[in-house]
Amino acid sequence: MKQWELNSVTVDLNQPALSTAASWRDEWLRILTERIPAVIWTTDTALRITSSLGAGLAAIGLVPNQVVGLTLFEFYGTQDAQLEPIAAHFRAIEGDSVSYDDQWDGRTFYCHVEPLHDSGGHLAGTIGVALDITDRKKAEHRLREAEARYHALVVQIPAITYVDAADEDRSAIFISPQVEEVLGYSPEEWKADPGIWTRLLHPEDRDRVLAEARRSKRSGEPFKEEYRLLARDGHLVLVHDEAVLLRDPT
Repeated sequence: MKQWELNSVTVDLNQPALSTAASWRDEWLRILTERIPAVIWTTDTALRITSSLGAGLAAIGLVPNQVVGLTLFEFYGTQDAQLEPIAAHFRAIEGDSVSYDDQWDGRTFYCHVEPLHDSGGHLAGTIGVALDITDRKKAEHRLREAEARYHALVVQIPAITYVDAADEDRSAIFISPQVEEVLGYSPEEWKADPGIWTRLLHPEDRDRVLAEARRSKRSGEPFKEEYRLLARDGHLVLVHDEAVLLRDPT
């Protein structure tokens, strides 16, 4: 996801135009709306747009205040009061703060809308802000696709894939469904029994294999061994086991 940075800005408060709180507020609002990739808008209580500002407008082909005067119904081209953005503004009129995702011109925005009050504290309408999260959503979609492809690979290859804790018993964090076909134990049973792998090792192989597992853990070198496991029905299964140590990036 693209990172945005608001560079520091120095304003001379001794200038007459900036000597009042109102002028400072206006200057700060200008900085926000010109530099932050967002859209900020207000409506009146009838949900007619009274302002629309922000650098994010360009991404959806609009200029500041271009849609002022339109109702939200006209902006979205609908009479459906249950459309999520419109319903959110009605809730804001009633006093709620509401967040939702919205699609504008092929881009995804995270939106937040709240009641807007005038200087006397009376309800004047709503105020909203929308942040463009299109790149983040695309990255999340690519990640989900990659995870789905990896899962499909794991469950289809003719091998048992696993992730174990780096403890003496190599207790399972994840193990693929093939373990049930090969050894007769479901993944749930395998994960629920931390000592199952050690217990199923053939007695003649156990000391050698456990010693190699400890050496691999200490050195960080790959684990590679052939040994026998006792399946649930009592027959022996010869396995070739290769594993690498995963380290916490922190």
